[in-house]
Amino acid sequence: VDKAEFVRRVNAMELSLPAKIHVAVPANQVCGSKIVTD
Repeated sequence: VDKAEFVRRVNAMELSLPAKIHVAVPANQVCGSKIVTD
């Protein structure tokens, strides 16, 4: 399956967004951005 076919199949499933997407995305965006020094 090529990329275009994969995208077509996934879009055809009409999946809803994950329930906690609005929490997970911001958390992942800042993950690793803080440097901890001792």
